[in-house]
Amino acid sequence: MSARVAISEFKVDGDGASPALAMQLQDGFVVGVTRTAPIYVLDSVDVARYMDTFPELQKCDGSICVKRFGQLLDVSHLIRVAVNVTGNSYTMTARLLSTEEPSPAMVPIETETRFCNVCTVDEARQKMIQLGDEVKRPVEAWLQAWRPPPPPPPPPKSWRRPVAAVGIAVGFATAVAGGALFANADSSDARWQAGVGGLLVGLGLAGTALGLYVLVALPAEPGKTPASLSVGGKF
Repeated sequence: MSARVAISEFKVDGDGASPALAMQLQDGFVVGVTRTAPIYVLDSVDVARYMDTFPELQKCDGSICVKRFGQLLDVSHLIRVAVNVTGNSYTMTARLLSTEEPSPAMVPIETETRFCNVCTVDEARQKMIQLGDEVKRPVEAWLQAWRPPPPPPPPPKSWRRPVAAVGIAVGFATAVAGGALFANADSSDARWQAGVGGLLVGLGLAGTALGLYVLVALPAEPGKTPASLSVGGKF
């Protein structure tokens, strides 16, 4: 199982802010969220492109809107990231909101902040990786708490088919043996053979008929329609 989260907002403000810097920092943040957990992230560009079709929600900032965002994007959590750049120093804050919890959706379930004083862009990106790694912990806990329903138990094995097969085999063999015994009773001294042969034929045919009845007329598993009724229903 994996989780889906969306970065609904990624702001980079300050005197050193630029679209290229925002892309680098967001890339590092996504790496931190996804590198050790089965989490799929919709970044802010993907979210903005998708939400263009829902202009009524673009400036909506209430708890109802957060839950609606979650439904439309099919995500369990939203992340809002703000980065302030002052010269070569960065202040980074990420807030994680749940779209499924019964508590007010605007209350972050996790808030993490990182500082990077006198840093290069690469060092700031590493801080963003750490920030993403920390803010995703509630999502990992949510994944561990969720358990899929157990598979249904296997159906009980039916005794009918083996019994039917044995009955048919034994009945057929008995009928054949009785028929052979009856056919060889050609003299008055072997009348008992004819009687025993006829009895065996009758018992064999009865056993075969009973086996066929169990195989065809009774259901192979409890709760299922017997084969005879299934075939009869088609015609």
